[in-house]
Amino acid sequence: MTTVPYASSFSKRMAPTVDRISSLSNDILHHILDFMPIREAGRTSVLSKRWKDVWASTPCLNIFETEMDPIDRSKYEWPAVVDKALLLHKETIHGFKLHEPVHPDGHIDGWLRSLCGRGLQDLTIEFFPLHEDNEAERYKIPSFVFACSSLVSLDLTCCVLRLPSGFKGFKSLKFLSLDRVSLHDTILESLVSGSSHLEHLNIEECNGLSKIKIQAPSLLYLHIFGDFRNINLNRCNNMKRLSIHLSENSYRNNDPGRRLGEYLKGLVRLQSLYLHGWSLWVRDLSISGYFMKPFSCSFILVVLS
Repeated sequence: MTTVPYASSFSKRMAPTVDRISSLSNDILHHILDFMPIREAGRTSVLSKRWKDVWASTPCLNIFETEMDPIDRSKYEWPAVVDKALLLHKETIHGFKLHEPVHPDGHIDGWLRSLCGRGLQDLTIEFFPLHEDNEAERYKIPSFVFACSSLVSLDLTCCVLRLPSGFKGFKSLKFLSLDRVSLHDTILESLVSGSSHLEHLNIEECNGLSKIKIQAPSLLYLHIFGDFRNINLNRCNNMKRLSIHLSENSYRNNDPGRRLGEYLKGLVRLQSLYLHGWSLWVRDLSISGYFMKPFSCSFILVVLS
């Protein structure tokens, strides 16, 4: 009699488990793959025909190679992995994220050319060269990327931007982030003013910028970090949130506290203001009349509504 419960317990342990993950909808499975590097996501295609179809139709490809040794890269023929992924994909690829630790090679231009012709909406390119100050080690964005009218989000780190002649802006772009990107004042102005739907702009430690002039009536959020001589936001009347983090050089070369009123002129819908590294001038009411004196601060957060 004692063998019955034992057999029952054994049969329960040996009973086949139900594959509940594979029964999920494609949207949920695609969302899971979005968090996986392309190599790991590709390995799911061997699980079953269902997973093979899911992999071949995932709308986002993520290439995270920040921890791979250069020797491993050659052993695994890394570019061939991405080439095969692009070849197997049957559907539109909306998102492409590349996190690369070394100098880029010619394969990336080919990947981007293929993606721009497939309705690419979200493009993230992050390079981490050994010498960030050396422009030759940064990735130069190909001119055909600027003709990708479907782009909604563009996030670049340690790249070089040079606009092609005849560039009229990104018609669908809403999010733009430039981190340690090499460009000039006129390039930024043309890039922003030509993107009429831009809502979120992030600029951090970009080489070549000295005067920020932004004409973007649809812009809602702006974050600036770096060394600038002047900031012109007169045509950003719909902005709700502004963050300005100035470097030490900005303070030494040009006291921005005296010009804060100019920077905020026309921002009638501003709801929050974040300042870091400023020296502001305030009125000292303890002295007869009005006397301005410097007020140093590490940061100021002002909520206007």
